[in-house]
Amino acid sequence: MKAKKSFNFLIPFIVVGIFTLLHFSKFYINADWKVYDAMLHIKPAVEENKSILFLDVDDIAISNVGVWPWSRDIMADGLILMKEFNANYAVFDIAYMDKSPLGVNAKLLNEKLPELFNDEFSQIEGNTKDLFHALQTGNITLSDAKDYINELSGLTEQSKNKLLKSVRAIARDNDRYLGEAARFFGNTFFTVTLLDSKNKNVPKALKDYAVKNLTMKNLKVVTGFQDSVIDIQPAIFPVLKGARGAGFPNIVVDADGVRRRVDLLRKYKGKYFGQLALVPLLSWLGNPEMELKSNKLIIKNAGIPGRKKHDIVIPLTQDKRFLINWPKKSFINSFRHLTYWELVLHKRLEDKLIHNLKIMRDAGYLSYYKGPINMRRK
Repeated sequence: MKAKKSFNFLIPFIVVGIFTLLHFSKFYINADWKVYDAMLHIKPAVEENKSILFLDVDDIAISNVGVWPWSRDIMADGLILMKEFNANYAVFDIAYMDKSPLGVNAKLLNEKLPELFNDEFSQIEGNTKDLFHALQTGNITLSDAKDYINELSGLTEQSKNKLLKSVRAIARDNDRYLGEAARFFGNTFFTVTLLDSKNKNVPKALKDYAVKNLTMKNLKVVTGFQDSVIDIQPAIFPVLKGARGAGFPNIVVDADGVRRRVDLLRKYKGKYFGQLALVPLLSWLGNPEMELKSNKLIIKNAGIPGRKKHDIVIPLTQDKRFLINWPKKSFINSFRHLTYWELVLHKRLEDKLIHNLKIMRDAGYLSYYKGPINMRRK
């Protein structure tokens, strides 16, 4: 009887032990994931913000523009075009971590340079003819011709230097061009990739710049994150210096190959980098103060446009990650999408239009045009 009572006393501990072991088993973890996946189908669909637009480098874009990766001037031109269309934010999930080869400024090579050569040589030819005509008619004596020849030589030298400067500009630094386009656009965000090992190829000055300028500024950590990253690799400086901010694009993939969670903040050298989507969101909210706890991230007094300011509480899992509430629809059918080819096509059509207008101008067809755009040479 006493043995039976002792066994009954041990039953709760045995049950707890079994379920504790099951909790760490692959079967239990997979079952937990599957339950979460099933609940996503039951929950209401995610509200899709109509202001969000995905620019897709899809099959249509690649078949028309060329194989990936593209020259970075294509992305720079896209930023300039989006600025003209009053886009507010541009977030690049492309990691520009390596320097690209020098590109060719096709517009300068095909349009501006031939026009410049034509203008300069026409001016040299005109000046030479005028000098010889003056000598022929006696308006300039042979004794005075030396001064005019020296002046003509000086003008020719100026033309040569001008042409050489333009020829050198054919080779364009597309990294710098992308950075300048990002600065022109305004709210442009690039990547700071988190690394699990040291990378000695990344300049220390670039890392220091990222830590100083791209980490969270209004964050109070109540419970410290011990999971610090070993190293970082920001986008190269010519690109990054034009950015409004940057975040890490690193993803978390569960053992079954599904992405259910994402890190929102990661610690590096005592500072916190934000996830690539979180950083522009905080900018959109007015860069409010944040408080990081063990089980939640509180965005305080968030200024959502058109709404009253209030706190936003983002719950975190035990591993301090955010569970993704995936849309019920597929990627291509959720939110708005536009193939990047549309931006490239717009640029090409605009260039062709300008080229044709210049031909019409040179042929005299625009000589009587009195509109707001003056196509005549200055």
